[in-house]
Amino acid sequence: MAALLKALLFSNSAAAAAPVELRYGDTPAEVLTIHADDARGALPVVVHYGSPGRALIDLLALRGYVLVVVPLPENPSTTHRAAAAADALAFVARRIASHGGDPDRLHLAGTGAAAATAARLGADVEMLPGRRVRRDAVDAIALRGGRAYAPAVGQETPPTLLLHASDDALARRDAERYAARLRESGGSAEVAAIAGGARGEGAAIVAWFDAASIARVGRFEQLAFEPAADVPTGLATLVAARRHLLAGDGAAPRVVRKDAPAAPWRVEHDFGERYASIAALAVADASVCALLRGADAALAYSCRGRRWSKPAALPLAAPAGARNPALLVTEASGRAAVSFVSSGGRIVRVESGAAARIELDGDAPVLALAWVDGHA
Repeated sequence: MAALLKALLFSNSAAAAAPVELRYGDTPAEVLTIHADDARGALPVVVHYGSPGRALIDLLALRGYVLVVVPLPENPSTTHRAAAAADALAFVARRIASHGGDPDRLHLAGTGAAAATAARLGADVEMLPGRRVRRDAVDAIALRGGRAYAPAVGQETPPTLLLHASDDALARRDAERYAARLRESGGSAEVAAIAGGARGEGAAIVAWFDAASIARVGRFEQLAFEPAADVPTGLATLVAARRHLLAGDGAAPRVVRKDAPAAPWRVEHDFGERYASIAALAVADASVCALLRGADAALAYSCRGRRWSKPAALPLAAPAGARNPALLVTEASGRAAVSFVSSGGRIVRVESGAAARIELDGDAPVLALAWVDGHA
């Protein structure tokens, strides 16, 4: 298990396209940076005020978002900062389509002092419409480490996540007060303590944005699913990462990949004759991990950084009659869970430094696992 955690913490994510810098205002300081793998599709957009950090940049790219980073002017008035933030968002709404983003699916984020500015954009009834940005184009907001949030203005705001350091009592107090005002105004808001450092808070933010956009299936809508001769008939599991679809072959120990609607499926990696099939795939931090089924029913895992790692055995064996185990890897919590679909529902959890244990042994099959806002 320790090897799994190490692979998750230090794996290298696939290379992304070079960032693009654009000026959105009249001064040299009014420059934003767009991180996008390509410009082929209308993907959801995250506009981040302040520095997002490397972990969040990698996670957003992996999950299929276009990221726009907006540094705000230093030490101006609150009104000036809010105006600059609104100008940048209006610029993004006009120009992001040419960089692969969807101007009707905007997500706002901010760190520290910039968090309060991002909050004001979501709450101000006039600032965005006055710049020809539709208020309903903002799907969700995620704020971390902010203080002294502006009061809500009596209208429904986009779903808002407020993160604070677990040992910062003042930030927690401000976040809870602001969340209460948003709820009173008819909005949705949650407050959470940051766990797991930068990777933990990044995972929480991405999960929040995924939940806001999931009805539109943003990660899959650009890809076709028509059967083709080169598609294995035994696809057992499917994930999306960096604008690609990865599928595990349930009849062979290989992972296949599809890069675009018109592109064929192709074999990305074959794990060889030692393994019987791919039982499951899961996105973990900035990697994709595969759960392999051995010819002797033993299980192993492998994670992909720049290449797939050598498979490592899991201290688990499939129960008699088990089929289609599902893999859930959560780097933020330091845990991995494997679910076996058998005559009864069973979830076996593996934690760092501990023996495998049965967490759930029910009387109905477990079909899948998902990680949402800190819970499996």
